Amino acid sequence: GFEHTLCLSSDNKLFSFGRGNRGQLGLNLTHDCYSPYLIPVSSSIIIKSIQCGYYNSAFITEKNELFIWGLNEKNIFSVKDKDKDDSNRDLIFRPSKVLTDLKITDIIIGINHVIVFSLN
Repeated sequence: GFEHTLCLSSDNKLFSFGRGNRGQLGLNLTHDCYSPYLIPVSSSIIIKSIQCGYYNSAFITEKNELFIWGLNEKNIFSVKDKDKDDSNRDLIFRPSKVLTDLKITDIIIGINHVIVFSLN
């Protein structure tokens, strides 16, 4: 990402560190972390790929589902953070599933754009 990093271990554990001012670390916080911290993800979810954007992060599961967190201005990702009410969806603090019927195969996140590739 711009100033943050995601790491996926061989045993399917997801870690993040770096700048966290927009929730992009997925740790339910908005401050920086200088060493890797485990992002809470259900053990039933198998992560296939990870991606960092400027102020957000994402992963794709083996079932081609997309989870994303961080900056979400105007709810562009069509998700709702279960830790927040409807009045504040601009920041998503934990990985949240994107509400779509698409089978996502890849994602590219930039500073002001997101490109999603799907099977359908």
